[in-house]
Amino acid sequence: MNIIETDTFKTKVKRESNLELLRLICMYYIVIHHILIHALCQVAGYDNVLDLSKYTIISTILDSFLFVAVNSFILISGFFSIKLKMNKLIRLYVLCAAYGALFYFLHLFLDHQSIGKSFLLNSLFVISNAPNWWFIQSYFFLCLLSPLLNSSTGYMNKKEHLSAILVLTFLNVYFGFFWRNPINSDGYNVMNFLFLYIIGQYINKYISISKLSKLRNRLILIYLLLSLVLGLVILFVVFILKKNTIAEAFWAYNNPLVVVSSIVFFCIFLTFNFKSRIINWLAASTLSIYLIHENSYVRLYIYHFIRDICNSHFFSNSIALRYIVIIITALILLVSCIVFDKLFQKIIKPLENLLVFLWSKIETQYSSFIN
Repeated sequence: MNIIETDTFKTKVKRESNLELLRLICMYYIVIHHILIHALCQVAGYDNVLDLSKYTIISTILDSFLFVAVNSFILISGFFSIKLKMNKLIRLYVLCAAYGALFYFLHLFLDHQSIGKSFLLNSLFVISNAPNWWFIQSYFFLCLLSPLLNSSTGYMNKKEHLSAILVLTFLNVYFGFFWRNPINSDGYNVMNFLFLYIIGQYINKYISISKLSKLRNRLILIYLLLSLVLGLVILFVVFILKKNTIAEAFWAYNNPLVVVSSIVFFCIFLTFNFKSRIINWLAASTLSIYLIHENSYVRLYIYHFIRDICNSHFFSNSIALRYIVIIITALILLVSCIVFDKLFQKIIKPLENLLVFLWSKIETQYSSFIN
């Protein structure tokens, strides 16, 4: 996420825009994914979806192609390596807390409620107390651990780095996915993020992009095939074997099919080479898109609205129209969140600057005390 790694539009373009474009596409995938599972509840393996229909089949197959998004995000962070600084960590926290507080106040206003003690839990401690923001929590933990990870991999040679990946694969995939071990039973946690972060670093250090470019078409084909296999396997398990709990387990971010597909999807974008100020500027709001549309209060209104549209008589009678609406609605939601974020960040900027200034004073005093 750009808040931790770079500021991309204020000066010259500091990095290629291929992976910034990947951020945007991944977030677009995530928005569509959330619409399918939360608004329409049509994806097999989620929420005991057992109704075999044309919509369930299409939604499940479609979602299998989208499921690489979260893993790809973390691979990007590993590829660039998070450069953690306290001022950027403060800005990350302020952004999360500000959005938490904003939507909490709006919720109280719309429901005609008064401010209660829960305000502290729902806004000020938003990272600690936000079950719907599991990604934010895990990413925040990853940021805190990134200096240790960077230091560790910095001293590793290629063989040692590969050995570390193999050990983490053994823990996350074999024990975690296949045996449902608590160390990483489904990939929705920081342990999986550490695993992917190390892989992203390895790709940066040892994988030749020029060689990947020659394999681009093969990589695209592998991604398409793996995604299709994932969707077909889930449909088979749910509707042929009647094992919905097993199918639910396949929607895990440490599923080897998903891990390999995510790595391949990430490598596809490494093969492109272009720079764009606009793409980089837009990609700086990807985290905020997640904070807005997955807020526990906002999501209720968004998904209810989308559900009503898709279930209306006009769209429910046409498969093509229904999924066109989903795709367009997700794009409108994505753009709306970016526009809102650009305006909102101007409002909270003074608070961020104040806290960063206060921290610099504390840091200076602390340094002089130690010396």
